[in-house]
Amino acid sequence: AAPAAAAAAEDGKQEVEWDEELPLSNVDQAILLCLSHWNKRTRARDEVNLETQSAYIHRVQLHATNWTVFTTSLLCRCRLDFRRVQTIDRACLQMQVLVDQFNDEEPGESERLAMVHSLPFP
Repeated sequence: AAPAAAAAAEDGKQEVEWDEELPLSNVDQAILLCLSHWNKRTRARDEVNLETQSAYIHRVQLHATNWTVFTTSLLCRCRLDFRRVQTIDRACLQMQVLVDQFNDEEPGESERLAMVHSLPFP
């Protein structure tokens, strides 16, 4: 799709842009979370890597439909927010939401365990 966008731009036509608002499938969201986890484990702990991880997590949280995907993305974001002085309060609130989620009866076990082996879920 990228070469098509470049060709359209050369012809004077309107350039095709990637739409961030399109929902990703659960598998795509799991891949982004795994990429974020991989970056955290294999890359240096610098600001660029933190921003890359934040972008992956933000994209997943736009349309998270699976409980495990949402919970994993919230946990990853919480861990990133604990590293910044400006976002520690938000990280504490997110951690409280995570604790409260585990006490809820809904969703059932089948949805909670649906993608647990595909995600970096502790």
